[in-house]
Amino acid sequence: MRFTGIDQPIRFREVSRVHIIAWRDELRRRDLAAATITRKLSALASLFDYLCDKHAVTHNPVDGVARPKVDHTGKTPALSDDQAKRLLEAPDPDTLKGKRDRAILATLLYHALRRDELCKLKTSDVIQTRGNWYFRVWGLTIIGTGSYVKSRQMLGNFFEINASK
Repeated sequence: MRFTGIDQPIRFREVSRVHIIAWRDELRRRDLAAATITRKLSALASLFDYLCDKHAVTHNPVDGVARPKVDHTGKTPALSDDQAKRLLEAPDPDTLKGKRDRAILATLLYHALRRDELCKLKTSDVIQTRGNWYFRVWGLTIIGTGSYVKSRQMLGNFFEINASK
């Protein structure tokens, strides 16, 4: 509202695509991150979608405005094979606690489960279908508005590999 000089909500009808593009360019000049600019544009688009639903405005001026490309690559460094091997060998294989820790680490490393997904696993979530073993993995969606269930196939002889250690 400050950027366009709108002093009353009724004047949202005067906002055009040109205003949105100028605001986006102003955000870029302030050296904001691409993810921040995209988030702000998404919030504004949601506001105008709401106003359209309530018949307060005739259209959404944010529609069609190009958003900056956001790099979605992960920032967490991957473990090398040697690091993963040393991590798996760290727990004492002769104690019950060590065997438990090895099973936890092996499950995390071999099957790329998230910590939360691993914590929710139960023995009933290990299932066999058509000769293959799977984990039934429970979790929340990224947004946190719902849950999902997915299956992860276990590596070939996962039980035999880890039972012998």
